[in-house]
Amino acid sequence: MISNLLIKSISPKLKNEDFIETVINVELNFKAIVLGDGIGSHYKPDEGSEFCVKSLKKHLENCKSLNGIDFKELFKKVHSELKENFSNIEDDTIDKTQAYGTTLICAIELEDKYIVAYLGNGSAWHIRGNFHTFSPQRYLPWNAINVLNPHTVEENGKEALYKFIALESTENQILPSVIEINKDNELFGDIIIISTDGLYSNDHNPIAKDREGNIWIAGERKMELLFNRLKNLINENKFEEQTINDSIDEYLKEINESKLVDDDTTFGIIFNNIYQQKT
Repeated sequence: MISNLLIKSISPKLKNEDFIETVINVELNFKAIVLGDGIGSHYKPDEGSEFCVKSLKKHLENCKSLNGIDFKELFKKVHSELKENFSNIEDDTIDKTQAYGTTLICAIELEDKYIVAYLGNGSAWHIRGNFHTFSPQRYLPWNAINVLNPHTVEENGKEALYKFIALESTENQILPSVIEINKDNELFGDIIIISTDGLYSNDHNPIAKDREGNIWIAGERKMELLFNRLKNLINENKFEEQTINDSIDEYLKEINESKLVDDDTTFGIIFNNIYQQKT
C-alpha cells in the first residue's frame, strides 16, 4: 500500500482541546488517522479527546482480524474505558453527562477501500486525485466531497451536538455513522482529509438567499487555501514526505497570519497513489 499520512493541529488558545494520532497496523496492513475535538463547554474536554483518541488507536493497533474493525463495538470499548479511567477520581458535583466530552472521527485505509467512522461534527473529504485539472473558477471541484453529515441540531441559532462521547453517554449517543469508500487504485488515486470543525464542518457553512431570492452558500477560505496547496503538490508531482509536510506547514502559517484560525484546527490527510495526470 503506497500512501502517505500527515497530521497537523494549530490553536489560537493556550490549551488545544483537539487531539490527533496516526495508526499503523503492520499485521493487517492498514493505516488510519484518529482525531477528537473536546467539547469546550464540558469539564476537562482536552483530557477526554486525548484519552478517547489514544484508546481507539490502541484497539486498532491491537486488531488481529479485519473482522475486528467493528466501529459500533470499538466506540463502546472507548466509552467503557473512559468511564473506568475517570469515574472514580471525580466528585459527585460534576455532571458526568457534561464531562470529558469529545467528538471522534477515524479514517482507515485498507487495500481496496477507506472506512470513515464518526461521532459529532467536523469534516471527512474524499477527493479524486485529478481534482487539480478543473478550471481555477471552480471554488470546489465536484470530485472533492465532504461526506460527513454532522450529528448536530439547531438550538438558539447555533449547532448543538447530539452524538458524542462523554463520561456518561447513552447507547445511541456513542453509535457512530460509518461510511465505506472504494479506492481508486487504477486511475487517479485518492486524497482523504478528516478534520475537526475548526477547519470545516457543514453546520458552520451558512446558506442564505440574496435580495433576488437566489440561494447563496458561503465558502470557507481555509479550505480554499488548503486545496490550492494540494493542487500545487500534484501539479509539481512532489509527494515526498518532507515536501508534503513543509507545504502544509506553510499553509498553517498562512492561515494563522491571515487571522483565519479562530478555534482549534486539527486535520489528517491520507494520500494514495496520487500522480501527475498526463494530458
